Amino acid sequence: MSLRMWPVSSANKIAMKTQRPKRILSFLPYKHVVISTSLSLDQAVELIASSISPAFSPILNPLPNAKKYQGEVSEQGFKIRVTDNYRGSLTYIKGKFISTTTGVKIDMYVDPNPIFLLSPLIVGAAFCSLLEAIADGNFILIIGSTFFIIFFGLGHFIETESLDWFMGNLIGTYLLENKQ
Repeated sequence: MSLRMWPVSSANKIAMKTQRPKRILSFLPYKHVVISTSLSLDQAVELIASSISPAFSPILNPLPNAKKYQGEVSEQGFKIRVTDNYRGSLTYIKGKFISTTTGVKIDMYVDPNPIFLLSPLIVGAAFCSLLEAIADGNFILIIGSTFFIIFFGLGHFIETESLDWFMGNLIGTYLLENKQ
């Protein structure tokens, strides 16, 4: 007996590919998120290790056929970042594995780019430049300051969103409901 495959329209295929898994990570730096999975410790390590490239410098020492994410994983935990061949990426997700009787809990958080931690000073300086440019009528400085504020602010969120999609797609099917 064979399984009958029902025709799937192209719109349904696109909807299935882009279906958003449950959000796992927080955009707030260093906010710990603990999730329970049905994976054993060995399965969790193998699943993550097979989905990332080893850590390397994409700008100074490119790795041919590198995966979109890179990092390190061991039985203690993991450290993963986006592979960005053009500007590098210093925003990581770090996590540790906690074995339980029902599987593994993963305690993880976003470790932001060190420059992001200076963002209040950088954005404040850019905002002051913007106000000064408006007062002086310097339109080039107005456009430049505005672009810089938007570009700088979005960098962290874009990388964190990408890492969240990665973790959601990777371990989303193994999540257990938290009863905490």
